[in-house]
Amino acid sequence: MITPERMEELDQAWNESAKWTEEEYLDWFLDLTQEEQDLIAEWDRRYTLGVSRLCADILAAEQRRQQQP
Repeated sequence: MITPERMEELDQAWNESAKWTEEEYLDWFLDLTQEEQDLIAEWDRRYTLGVSRLCADILAAEQRRQQQP
């Protein structure tokens, strides 16, 4: 079970990880417990899904704008 304190640590590290190289991220990720890795993998999945949806929405809005007379 991940404690609230550890959850906060993971959240802070995950937010900072955008500044890391892929190798740094992988080193950090592999040092986590399996439970923590599962959590971070879910955060990564949700983030990727959210960015993909945002891009799709922007593209659709741009296409609609270009179709306007």
